[in-house]
Amino acid sequence: MDNINLYNRQEKLKLNIPNTVCVLGLGGIGSWVALNMALVGVKKLFLIDYDLIEEHNLNRTPFREVDIGEHKTTAVMELILERRSDIQIRIFNKRIEELSIYEIEEISESKSIIIDCRDVIDKLPNTLQNNPHIKLGYDGLNITVMINPVFSDVWETEENRGYQITPSFLVPCQFLAGLITMLLCEPNFDISKMENESVTFDISKHFIEVIKNDKDFTKIKNQDSCVAKATKKRR
Repeated sequence: MDNINLYNRQEKLKLNIPNTVCVLGLGGIGSWVALNMALVGVKKLFLIDYDLIEEHNLNRTPFREVDIGEHKTTAVMELILERRSDIQIRIFNKRIEELSIYEIEEISESKSIIIDCRDVIDKLPNTLQNNPHIKLGYDGLNITVMINPVFSDVWETEENRGYQITPSFLVPCQFLAGLITMLLCEPNFDISKMENESVTFDISKHFIEVIKNDKDFTKIKNQDSCVAKATKKRR
């Protein structure tokens, strides 16, 4: 594939595209994160997930009905290679705790940015502690982003570290995937200078407040209404 033609429309943005990314957990968030990273131009991806695709995954992931029963890692890799045949992808169909020391060292030495999309909050293996690390999660409409988190500050005990059964649909997953892709590619963003930073908010309420309080948005909205009325009159 001709990457010059593929990416010429984003050149002027001067994006700071990561070279290597490791996506941990390929469910609602991780499947989109991996696809986004590939499409934006990341050269190498590590994909880690032990799980198989089930029917209930299809309402919030890019997976297809024909993918049911397949490993999530394999399905994501296939989706990516249909679009980015030049990318390097390493898949691991197991939990990160089950990786061999050589596999962990391979990820560590690649200087991968690790994007943890698992539905539990847990420590990374010691060998990966120095890699830049982002933890993403959502609970209903509440999303959470943690950058280089300190595990002991997130949970005080080892119990109840995972999400409970919560309503899930497409928007929080795609919102988080788009947000973190934009953040990592931002020219002025340096993840190595951030430690234990986190934010949690309700995306629906937050967006509504922005619409209500942003004067520029209101101005644009009013202009659009005028254009719509003028168009209707001409018809």
